[in-house]
Amino acid sequence: MNTLMGVKGRDFVLLGGDSAFFRSVVIMDTEYRKVVELSDNVLVATSGDQGDVEMFVEWLKRNARLMQLESSRPVGARTLAHFARRNLADKLRKQGAGQAVTALIGGWNEVACQPELFWLDALGALQDVPFGAHGLASRFALSLLDNGFREGMSLDEARHLMETCFRQLERRYLVSSVGFSMKVVDKDGCRDVACIERGEEGTGGRGGRGGGGGGASEQPAGRGKPVVLPSSESSLS
Repeated sequence: MNTLMGVKGRDFVLLGGDSAFFRSVVIMDTEYRKVVELSDNVLVATSGDQGDVEMFVEWLKRNARLMQLESSRPVGARTLAHFARRNLADKLRKQGAGQAVTALIGGWNEVACQPELFWLDALGALQDVPFGAHGLASRFALSLLDNGFREGMSLDEARHLMETCFRQLERRYLVSSVGFSMKVVDKDGCRDVACIERGEEGTGGRGGRGGGGGGASEQPAGRGKPVVLPSSESSLS
């Protein structure tokens, strides 16, 4: 499963992603971090082709550092989001081959004293959003985020909402993730919030629309105790 999620709260941006790195149908790494720091006050969560993702993140990180050295002030999420969008659009339209990268870029605007979250896709489309998701599982996550999101959420509320999304994905999606990690950025900088391991108890919360209000701590269907079949001798008798 390849999933990125982001939520903009009252005074923070929370980004999360699954921790699986896979190639074709083979899982290569179960502790891969898809949410990384671009600067002291900007985070990016990326998914897509692994080579393009690594190149994109390193290129964006080094350009963020260069901009900061040239201007002698921190570079915000809005500046980096538009800079990344222009690069993806130019490669796609001028070189004829773009980068297979999608991203969520979040940060703290020190001038306006408010959080910012941007949704960016591989075609160079950029949008300022209150919440967003990327990846195959975004088809499930977006409806859950839309149902549970509200303006001015606290960090605990946003964390519980994202955990609920992850638990529902683990329960309903065909390919389950091996783990999930989150980072938050606010006026104090970037830091880890939690790393959810598969099989831990959920934190509750409502499911998606039509889900009957099932809590996120419910055990995924088909993963209960193993069914013991009768032996062949007893079945014949």
